Amino acid sequence: MTKQDLNWKWYDSVIAVLLIIMAVFSAIINDWMLVIVSLALLGIIILMFWKDIYVFIADYHLKRKNFDKAHSLCDKVLSKDEKCILALNEKAEILKTEKDYEKALKYCNKSIKENNAYFPTWILKSEIHDARLENEEAEKAIEKAEKIKLDFESKKLHNRILSKIYGFN
Repeated sequence: MTKQDLNWKWYDSVIAVLLIIMAVFSAIINDWMLVIVSLALLGIIILMFWKDIYVFIADYHLKRKNFDKAHSLCDKVLSKDEKCILALNEKAEILKTEKDYEKALKYCNKSIKENNAYFPTWILKSEIHDARLENEEAEKAIEKAEKIKLDFESKKLHNRILSKIYGFN
């Protein structure tokens, strides 16, 4: 399991909502032990995914052009984990939107330094170079992104074939 596999998924939101509903329902029927268990599980989920949650909220603020709040949320994550790829990418996205391409590239390069095989970073880097009218650099970045994606897809196919051959499902 890689770091990217631990990212917040849609079903994590469903689980969180169900835990809240369970806690409220348990409080109504006076089952305080179940309330405590539900809230403890919710707390564990939030502790596991706090970085993802902050980056998600930063993206929400970016889409509403609230750049200061988006920067602040990313900075909170990066102050605790300066190698968080999601926060580095979101920070680069914010800076790209503000047309501060030099700083945006700096954050992309930090992200690439942490994980050279995370293709969304390469796509973002390509977009930044394209915005700067650096067509050759943009082309190199998009080619790298395509190669990473192709490698990933071929590994996925390879694993599926092996699973069928050896009977793993």
